[in-house]
Amino acid sequence: MRLYVSQQRGAHVCAAHRCELHDLDPAEIDAALCEQGRKWHHHCIAGTGHLRTGVLHVDAFNFNDMVNRDYIRAFVRRTATLAAFVALLWVIQIINWLAGYGLNPTFGLIPRHISGLDGIIASPLLHGSFAHLMANTPPLLVMGGLLAATATRALLAVNAVVIGTGGGLVWLFGSTAIHIGASGLIFGWFGFLVARGLVDRSLVTLGAALLTGFLYGSILWGVLPGQPGVSWEGHLFGAIAGAVAALLIRTHVHAPRLSGVDQM
Repeated sequence: MRLYVSQQRGAHVCAAHRCELHDLDPAEIDAALCEQGRKWHHHCIAGTGHLRTGVLHVDAFNFNDMVNRDYIRAFVRRTATLAAFVALLWVIQIINWLAGYGLNPTFGLIPRHISGLDGIIASPLLHGSFAHLMANTPPLLVMGGLLAATATRALLAVNAVVIGTGGGLVWLFGSTAIHIGASGLIFGWFGFLVARGLVDRSLVTLGAALLTGFLYGSILWGVLPGQPGVSWEGHLFGAIAGAVAALLIRTHVHAPRLSGVDQM
């Protein structure tokens, strides 16, 4: 028995029984396929369109094809968004440079100053020099690419927690200075990728965590004070915010967990 997905009214059609199953959540189907591998159970009665006791075994080959196509399209969208974000950083940097870096005191994050509150959102977009942005670009692309490849939802919520919580903590507890740069976001992604591997315990997320730690584990020295001109508070609170996001937000991953997977 095969499950076909109808594009009309978002209904899922069971070809053998011709019954429309309006109550199926595509995210649940996707999650179940990833968790269970080959078979997914739902309740269906032939010919009525109402759900009752019964079992449908999904043809994994056709369904996996559909899931893979959706994943590729989503991955392309996310990587395009990441590339556009990095390109935006460079455009803003050029404008800021032409303006004599006048954007930094205007939109930078200034702790405990009402005028510096907008810097919670704006400060990751600003940099103090081309060298500053150049140093941040590779980790943005690498860790952003890992997020794009391994998470299929809730990335907006993850970034909102990283930027809002990390920036808010800097505003509350940071040293009196103008805090700018995407490094807080980078540390947030680092903290999220590593903590998510421990929380989710799937091969994909653990692999992403290990790769992140291997490539960028040395950046943890940046959370320590004492480096002139470096916002160590932004690094520290960004990493904390990323770990908090991993605990609070479960991003859907195309892989079974190492434990707690039901066997069929």
